[in-house]
Amino acid sequence: TATGHAPADFSCHFDTVSVCLSKGLGAPIGSVLSGSSKHIDRARHFRKLYGGGWRQAGILAAAGLHALREHRSRLNEDHENAI
Repeated sequence: TATGHAPADFSCHFDTVSVCLSKGLGAPIGSVLSGSSKHIDRARHFRKLYGGGWRQAGILAAAGLHALREHRSRLNEDHENAI
């Protein structure tokens, strides 16, 4: 990260962590929720309860995976450009 700390250094203090894939990473849309199986199952329940979810999200998921794999190393550059 731009701070020099690993993401785990920040996330270890929380039950769940949401990461936006479109800000800085360059994915067209999307975010990732990380946490224990218990917390993710509960989040899925509420997402479905409120009508969330897409049937054909595979191509966007592929864009998110590409952003995570290929663009993380450029986050520091992105932060420097913002200053």
